[in-house]
Amino acid sequence: MVMGKSLGPDGLSIEFYKHHWEKIGRDIWEAFLYMFATGDIPSRVNATILSLIPKVDHLSNVRDYRPISCCNNLYISDSVLMLQEVVQGYHKENGVPKAVIKCCITRASFSLNLNGTLRGWFTSSRGLRQGDPISSYLFILVLEIFNGLMRKASGTPRYTFHSKCRELGITHLSFADDMILLVSANMDIFRVVKDTLSLFEFGDADGVFTHRSLWESLRHRPERVPWLMWLWSRNGIPRHEFTSWMLFHCKLPTRGILASWGMQVKTTCVFCSCEESQDHLFFHCVFSAQVWRLILQRLGMCIGVSTWQVERQWCIDNIGGRSFRTRLMQMSLMCTIYVIWQERNSRVFGGNPVSADFLFHKVLSIIHDRVCARRGIKKTKTN
Repeated sequence: MVMGKSLGPDGLSIEFYKHHWEKIGRDIWEAFLYMFATGDIPSRVNATILSLIPKVDHLSNVRDYRPISCCNNLYISDSVLMLQEVVQGYHKENGVPKAVIKCCITRASFSLNLNGTLRGWFTSSRGLRQGDPISSYLFILVLEIFNGLMRKASGTPRYTFHSKCRELGITHLSFADDMILLVSANMDIFRVVKDTLSLFEFGDADGVFTHRSLWESLRHRPERVPWLMWLWSRNGIPRHEFTSWMLFHCKLPTRGILASWGMQVKTTCVFCSCEESQDHLFFHCVFSAQVWRLILQRLGMCIGVSTWQVERQWCIDNIGGRSFRTRLMQMSLMCTIYVIWQERNSRVFGGNPVSADFLFHKVLSIIHDRVCARRGIKKTKTN
């Protein structure tokens, strides 16, 4: 090379190598021997700069730039000639290894010029482009699911290929906005294809895509509990149903449960000074038992109160259906649970205590107002 020249825009001049060859010559020689022996070339050695050169004086958009790779001397012509030789024999079985193009693409890395300095090296990858909600790759991913479903369906005994597609195993052809399903003409294969399309569409019963249908197809569906229909209804009061739901799961924060969590709290019941637990608070306590006795007498139910597990199973077995009496019993029982829990919290936080008879009439008032609001019944003394 001529004096005063360098190997690249960011390289060192020939004078530098000649002047310091005694110090750096051995290292450079060993580096080249290592690259020829192992085939491992550091990415920084083969790096180049892709610059945007303005094509016009007044720039307004990206089209006004010309992307130029800073390859100097005869590198461009040498690369083109070498690439032509590689592609020319690429189709031959004993030619160039077929992974050479893949390696050239996958091993390429990039950096960004920020404030005049190259920052970071990252490789190219495929996937959804960030900030592009309608990336074409998104549709490819979705259709790949359909391809897998059709391949799975074609392996079933009921599936029969089209006579012209059996040898190649073609099930469908996709175009820009159309798809052709290639199958034999019989009812069994039509049912298989219909089931596959129904599985692919993620739609509701009408075949219409909605956010709800997508969520229903993705979410985990646990096994239904036997008290589901007993607890949740259109006629119920949400706060009462939520409190009862917490009681069904034994998750109401009674003093006994808070103490089991390691909290320093009193464990005595605010009604009778016994140890407070869920069964004691709602059923064994003298105060709660008085409230339940008044409510059950008003409902015409002559039963005793034991534990929550027993009472819950009794409600599931004996209170069912959609009659007005059934709804009335459900609302009354859940309202009683709510007012007992509310009175307990009121006494814990310094509220004025009330009697069991007061809570009984409070339950009657709440249920009466709810029934009148839902059924349009006039508020009279007889009702």
